[in-house]
Amino acid sequence: MNMNETQKNLDKLFDVLSEVLNVPKASIDLNTSCANVESWDSLGTIGLISSLEAAFSISFKIEEIEYIVSTLAIIELLKLKGVEFCS
Repeated sequence: MNMNETQKNLDKLFDVLSEVLNVPKASIDLNTSCANVESWDSLGTIGLISSLEAAFSISFKIEEIEYIVSTLAIIELLKLKGVEFCS
């Protein structure tokens, strides 16, 4: 696993979360979730799906969408799609 690539992917994820949810990138961490970000509502989730699919060149299945509730959950879904992150 290339540590540089995993860091780039984490940065890319944080960029997407920041842009879509309209929050400062510095406020995003592994504990960021729909429970602690006001703008992460159903519309925020739809925006995240679209932006994540474009940023990482992947597609989510309809049944995976319900799991897009936190940074950690998104990382786990992206790992299942072959995107590398640190364990």
